[in-house]
Amino acid sequence: MMRQHSTSRWITQQTKCRQLPSGKGAEVAKIEITTQIAITLRRYLYSAMIALSVGACSVMPQPMTVSDAEKSAEEDHALMFGKGEKIVGRLSLEGAIARALKYNLDHRAKAMEQALALNQLELDNFELLPGLTANARYSDRSEFSASVSKQIDGLPPTGDPSYSGDRTQFTGDLTLSWNILDFGVSYFNARQNADRALIANERRRKTLHKLIREVQASYWRVVAAQKLGDRVKAAVTQAEKALANARKVEQEKLRTPTETLRFQKQLLGNIRRLETVSQQLSSARVELAALINVPPSTKFRVITPLTSALIVPKWSVPLDEMETLAFHNNPDIREKFYLSRISMENVKKSLVGFLPGIDLSAGINSDSNSFLEEDHWFQWSAALSRNLFKLLSLPAQMRHNDAQTRVSEAQRIALRMAVLAQVHLVDKQYVNAVRQFERADEIFSIDKRLSNQIAKRQESSIQSLLERIFQETAAIDSELRRYQTYSDVIEAVARIHSTLGIRIISSKDSAKNLNELTQAVGNAMKDWMNGSAINAEVKRLEVLKSKETHEAKSTDHGGDFAAVSAWAQQETSAVKNPSGDASFNAPPPAATDDSNVAFIGAGAVIVGRGDT
Repeated sequence: MMRQHSTSRWITQQTKCRQLPSGKGAEVAKIEITTQIAITLRRYLYSAMIALSVGACSVMPQPMTVSDAEKSAEEDHALMFGKGEKIVGRLSLEGAIARALKYNLDHRAKAMEQALALNQLELDNFELLPGLTANARYSDRSEFSASVSKQIDGLPPTGDPSYSGDRTQFTGDLTLSWNILDFGVSYFNARQNADRALIANERRRKTLHKLIREVQASYWRVVAAQKLGDRVKAAVTQAEKALANARKVEQEKLRTPTETLRFQKQLLGNIRRLETVSQQLSSARVELAALINVPPSTKFRVITPLTSALIVPKWSVPLDEMETLAFHNNPDIREKFYLSRISMENVKKSLVGFLPGIDLSAGINSDSNSFLEEDHWFQWSAALSRNLFKLLSLPAQMRHNDAQTRVSEAQRIALRMAVLAQVHLVDKQYVNAVRQFERADEIFSIDKRLSNQIAKRQESSIQSLLERIFQETAAIDSELRRYQTYSDVIEAVARIHSTLGIRIISSKDSAKNLNELTQAVGNAMKDWMNGSAINAEVKRLEVLKSKETHEAKSTDHGGDFAAVSAWAQQETSAVKNPSGDASFNAPPPAATDDSNVAFIGAGAVIVGRGDT
């Protein structure tokens, strides 16, 4: 209605403008009507601008289109497989592990998380610096800021209005400010983030060990698939052919129904066993391809070792030395150590909050006001403030900190006990896996010889055919079991090294190219299999103990060996002697111990100024 009314009024004004008589009065009237028309048009313009603004600010949901999905899929596919090298020839176990370490997406994500934590640490170091702020301001006004003064007794103002500033002003300052309380909080935050960066590294180590175990298991499944795939297909074909012949014999009634049905049932049982083996082996190559980050459709083959090449790793390391290694190097233990330090920093940070706030600032100022005697000057100030009511919560905060410390200690002791049990558990798992492999290897050898003996027979009876098929199925099953038990042995070895926190490669080796990394992994795997890696780590630990004992140097926040070693010895005695007081086994504090002081006082401000 309003729009129709405005339109009709504008048309009426145009009609009046055409109907005005000539003359001076007409010109005046025409100017007035033109002004009204301009006002009306301006209203329309404002309305259109408001409508466009509202339309521009409104947001509508935009679902993904087919082109968006296709473009995203192409980009992600290039990111997933663009940097990987093609598999040339047959893939070895150390080559598969090297590819997983270099190209696996989960491992790459953990590496990025560690890099992100280190970048956060760099940012925290800048938070420790004081603030340096530069301000510039321009102001202008249509009239002078003139004023008069009124007397207290209510008499009218005396004198003419006066002003003390220009209409146009330029001001600027460069101020250096520092809050000591904020500096203390930022300092403890930086220490905590430094520990979080170390935690990210430990979690990356756990991911790496888990990745190695998964690659080893998938690799040996692929080996079994390559060795047994053709045999399984041939056995299934032979069994299905015999089943078809048995059904034909049943139809022609050449034998008794009971005999033919029992024969068919036994054949179907063997076929089901063979199909189960085939299903277990069919997904092995796809799983390994995902771990080494190659397209699942890639056709590749692995190096299948000779039958006599399945060597069982053997070494003799006392369990007490394995416990010591685990208490020093286990990723979970080290992560909890850093978490305990973060908890201690939280306690200190909460107490720092009860200190008074001290603000220090100094800077240079400039003002273009022509009425100022000095338009450039230095200025400095100091302020002291304290929320007195916050001090009432100090006893509650102390109780909370004490409870937090006790919880952290209880969690740490429980974790150390779990790791201690895990050391013994993985040792038992290794012994049991070796025993199972030796038994499976012996059964495989017997089945192999038995299959050769049965294959030499020239009998063509139904029972002989069934025996050959049954023995072939048993031989395939025993060979598969042999590879599975050997894979369990290799996995048990990897679990031992994972529990003891022994690296397979150093951070220096991870930056090498694929061929060099494969060679480094191969050497490390040999050390794992013959026990050299554990013995070398034990000797390295003894050397570091001796060195730290003689030098007795203290470091601030780098995960120093002396602190971890002393803490590990205390925790070992606490775990093995649970009657002891766990409160004496707290992780060592940082090298610099901050005094906790609380001040009670009102705010105070000191301001100084010096003209130049």
